[in-house]
Amino acid sequence: MKIVLNGIQLGILLAILVGPVFFAILQTSVEKGFWKGTLVAMGVSLSDTLYVLVCYFGLVHFVESPLFRVFMGYFGGGVLIIFGLYYVVFKSRRNTQNSFHSSGERKNYRYILKGFVINGLSPSVLIFWIGTISVASVDFGYSKGFQFFLFFSAMLL
Repeated sequence: MKIVLNGIQLGILLAILVGPVFFAILQTSVEKGFWKGTLVAMGVSLSDTLYVLVCYFGLVHFVESPLFRVFMGYFGGGVLIIFGLYYVVFKSRRNTQNSFHSSGERKNYRYILKGFVINGLSPSVLIFWIGTISVASVDFGYSKGFQFFLFFSAMLL
């Protein structure tokens, strides 16, 4: 149960971080309505889920070495500290020039694709997930896949 609560806490933190994805969801919600903004958020969640799977299965081959696990723990912790300091100390830049305006109503899948692409093309997202999975691998170990599943499912939900 503690694993799920930790995942929910980190997920709430991720949901309130201010960045380009936050403003894309906010802009879509204001211009097109709540449900269209929700579809953009679903696209972001799908992109994050894909990143978690790629990072998890990409790192699983390297984590067998105890020295590598220690290195990844320090590296992942450092990445998370840098992200935290960045969002606490620096103001986020608002980019309102990249708006998605059209003359006609778009289909719903386009809003999901919008969230997926905006989140997926940000290199900081991949770096963040590598850091998070590195720290989680030190805490849980890769042999306990069910704990990973619970933690990341709660966080992404």
